[in-house]
Amino acid sequence: MDLWQALPCCFSVLRQTVPEPIQTVCTRWGADPFSLGSYSNVAVGASGDDYDILAENVGDGRVFFAGEATTRRYPAYPATMHGAFLSGLREAANMAHYATILNLQQF
Repeated sequence: MDLWQALPCCFSVLRQTVPEPIQTVCTRWGADPFSLGSYSNVAVGASGDDYDILAENVGDGRVFFAGEATTRRYPAYPATMHGAFLSGLREAANMAHYATILNLQQF
């Protein structure tokens, strides 16, 4: 049973339907010569602080960084897709915060 067969079965228990996808994307980053499917890890001699340093914004709140390599604290899930997703939410909130501050400073 593949994913598209399993999803309707799972959701039927909840009495919900699964819509047909509009589009799918299959990445091949495991074959990318620049990443080779890599993910972050704390190198020997480094510390978890490096994740925090990578997550710092620069340019007075003009450039923000997200990704699994910027999450280390629970429930941040470093080196996972969950961490990448949650860091995107974190940075969206940070951008909204900085945008609010900039708007207030203009008045």
